Amino acid sequence: MTFADRVGAQVEGSRAFLMIQRQSLRNVVWWLRAKPSRSRHVFIVGAPRSGTTLLQLLIAAHSGFAGCAGESGVFTRNNVFNSARRYCGLSEARVREVLSRSSDIVSFFDCLAMEVTNGTHRFAEKTPQHVLVLRQLLRWFPESQFVNIVRDGRDCYCSAQTNPDVPQRTGAPRFARYWRRCIRARQRLGPSERIIDVRYEDLAGDTEASLRRIMLTLGHEFESRQLAVSARTADSRSALTSFSRLSAPVGSETVGRWRREMSNEQISQFQQIAGRELRQFGYVLV
Repeated sequence: MTFADRVGAQVEGSRAFLMIQRQSLRNVVWWLRAKPSRSRHVFIVGAPRSGTTLLQLLIAAHSGFAGCAGESGVFTRNNVFNSARRYCGLSEARVREVLSRSSDIVSFFDCLAMEVTNGTHRFAEKTPQHVLVLRQLLRWFPESQFVNIVRDGRDCYCSAQTNPDVPQRTGAPRFARYWRRCIRARQRLGPSERIIDVRYEDLAGDTEASLRRIMLTLGHEFESRQLAVSARTADSRSALTSFSRLSAPVGSETVGRWRREMSNEQISQFQQIAGRELRQFGYVLV
């Protein structure tokens, strides 16, 4: 590489660094100046592989709701101004257009919801890690409701092994710490009329009864169409190996899978880290 090439590379590197710095600053500004929304969204949150996708599809199959295939991830550490993220399946050009008419992080989310729902339905959004900023979301969206789903963390860990998008899957201790963090983020808030807590095991064991309770709390009547498998197979995620069970009737087949799929060492590691939280939800320790 010639001297001119090295200088050119350094200049380009500096430009990229400055761009990242400006984007980071814009992210901070958008968070700081966010104003509360009057929208009535439903946020579905929980630890990874807790059943958030299934729950989103069950709710979005209702005639009064709409969802999108994927996670918005708006309220995470990611750079919100990266239009290539294809929020809610929108084209990069469309995302740039939505960004251009948004004034802060909350209005951006509302604009995305409008793109998905056309303003005629409530937006059922699923980003599991939004549970970590649940306190902030409660303040920013005072008219919205939240559904937090909890699943045995050991089953979550087993399920995560088929999903490369879950970085914590690389080890039982790492996943246990993250699962515990998600559980504690919800527990710190205490009882709330705007947060619906659901156990995956209850949803899988008696889907209709659980869904009826959820919909009643959301202010909607349960619709039988919500249980139709076709409503889930129409979602593009059902074609992925990591979401293959979306194409089958909801059931309890995977409840307790950790007993057959985790080694004794992995079980011990997980329980040493998150045993207290497991016991709090009635999960048996060995």
